[in-house]
Amino acid sequence: MISDFAGRLLVIEDEPLVRMFAVDALSDMGFEVDEAATAVQAREVLSSQNRHIAALADVKLPDRSDVGWALELREVIPDLPLLVLSGMDEYLVLDAYKGIEKVGFLQKPYNQNALQMALEQLGIRIPTKEGTQG
Repeated sequence: MISDFAGRLLVIEDEPLVRMFAVDALSDMGFEVDEAATAVQAREVLSSQNRHIAALADVKLPDRSDVGWALELREVIPDLPLLVLSGMDEYLVLDAYKGIEKVGFLQKPYNQNALQMALEQLGIRIPTKEGTQG
């Protein structure tokens, strides 16, 4: 049983099937999840909700081609943890986020276990772990 609200995540992904997988995997972990297909939609969701504890952001979107675009989200919620998702080389992507705290990377394609591990490395508490016995 989950004892308290763990938080809401925002998934920003333009590919519908990839976004659906991420939303389903995160929901299975016990998170509340919002989704966006563009950077503009992501900013709107963050501005209207302002309850998000982290964002998972694809590095290339129809309205943003700059790999470091996700930092724009911190204009809405400062210090928002960001999990950057990409099929590109990790070092190329993370170079755009060099020296910036609370940024993680997850290589596409990924599975639910890899997603969970990446969130944990970013310091995000996984709700379903609260009620499990080891």
